[in-house]
Amino acid sequence: RMTPEQALRDYYQALSHHFPHYRRMWLLLSNAGRTSSRFASLEGFRSYWKAKLKQLREGKAKGSTPLVFVVEGFKSEKSGGKTEIQGKWTVQVFVRGKREEGPIWSLPSTGTLVKGPDNMWYIDDGTLAERTSRRPADAE
Repeated sequence: RMTPEQALRDYYQALSHHFPHYRRMWLLLSNAGRTSSRFASLEGFRSYWKAKLKQLREGKAKGSTPLVFVVEGFKSEKSGGKTEIQGKWTVQVFVRGKREEGPIWSLPSTGTLVKGPDNMWYIDDGTLAERTSRRPADAE
């Protein structure tokens, strides 16, 4: 994870499986990212994401169908020499096997990423934006 954007991509790629790699996601969070109003432990984190995946799939995909998460449009100041940056990006959510149909959700996100003592980048917020927008066809 040489760049903040790669940390985000790794985080969401770990979620894009039949059985998401919650532990890997947890390890990509900073100390601050491991505590939120929704969780403060790996077990709480796992519960948060199971509920979030169920909510995102509702009416769009079967419960066993994996969703694919793609980070698009990442923007931030240059990270060289910094230990913390603010970023802005969009998380697009697709149904696996139906990517050609476009994203079922497009979630604008912002957040802080921090560099750890190992010189890797970590995410300060492990939740997904509550401000959700469906693809245009669903809005009508």
